[in-house]
Amino acid sequence: MKTKKIGILVTTNTFGGIAKLSAMMANDIANRNNKVTIFIPIIPFYTYYINIFDRPLFWILKIVPEYLKKWILNPNFVFSKMLNNEKIKKKFIETKFILTSISQEDLKLLDCIILNGVGDVFKYKDVDIKKKIYLVNQIEEVHSGNKKIFEKTRGVFDGEVITHCNSMKKKLSNHVKKIRIVPNPVSSKIWVNKKKINPNSKRKEILIYWKNDNFYNLSMKIIREIRQLRPKFRITIFARSLYNNKKVKFLADKFKLDILFDQDEEQVAKLYLSHSFLLYPHTYEDFGMPPVEALACGCIPLQRPKIGAADMYSINNYNSIHLSNNIKKDVIKIITTLENDKKLKRLRKNASKKINIFSPKNYGNRIIKGLK
Repeated sequence: MKTKKIGILVTTNTFGGIAKLSAMMANDIANRNNKVTIFIPIIPFYTYYINIFDRPLFWILKIVPEYLKKWILNPNFVFSKMLNNEKIKKKFIETKFILTSISQEDLKLLDCIILNGVGDVFKYKDVDIKKKIYLVNQIEEVHSGNKKIFEKTRGVFDGEVITHCNSMKKKLSNHVKKIRIVPNPVSSKIWVNKKKINPNSKRKEILIYWKNDNFYNLSMKIIREIRQLRPKFRITIFARSLYNNKKVKFLADKFKLDILFDQDEEQVAKLYLSHSFLLYPHTYEDFGMPPVEALACGCIPLQRPKIGAADMYSINNYNSIHLSNNIKKDVIKIITTLENDKKLKRLRKNASKKINIFSPKNYGNRIIKGLK
């Protein structure tokens, strides 16, 4: 059987879902009949700001220095530790840094290319490759505009469109005809903890996942309310490292919270395993991986019921606590649950029962299904 060559193009070399999923995908796909190259742009978003947004000065003055500096300081794939070392040694997995684009020479060698952003779909839409796959991880126009251009780009894409949950499929269905769902998986280093959940373990009270500053005011109000009613609750913030992180640092200082930035998967698992609740107050989310990861470790999500993939796993008062728009009511619900040992144990026992569809097993091969 001929060896297939698969390329995975990540959008940016930063800690986040797309890079993590790309590493997991590569591990699963790579074997004696598949060789995988993860292409990593040193300076990302060229197509966005040059071809789509027509903002070359912003790209040159803001994006280029920021990402060039990151690469010089750490010229490695951010999730390199997740990659299978044996498969790297046998050259089934390769990581390759590119300046802004994949070279024509590399493109010609590929049997399949997996794209993770609409900007990359826009750039590589006319490339002649046997199989093209576009993973819709997010609807970029929600934050950047250009809805008509992005919808048209997705609508004429001549490859397979795959997304990760029911709500995203619904958002795409007005301009994309065929969409397949492959749920985003929990990484194997976190997944193994499903069998280690101890309902009786002593844990800190609350872990807060800080994705960005968009929910600063909401998070601050919830924390302030908790601190007023239960000043001794142990609260930790887990944050992605973004620029100077001024707001989250201020919040941590103000309320005397522990704060941790980007960690490897084993450390992330320890965070979930050492806390009773994961506070995830976001009102908008394309998928929402942290709540699923938390459940795999017996950490109960405090989350909105209708965001991202929540409808695929989150059941109020069974394995999650659903948040409303009434902060005072929500905080009282959180406190009474934390102080009700019987309910807390029941939630923790149920934590991993509804998440089997997010198993990492066979994830990459489900993505490239049908490649001949």
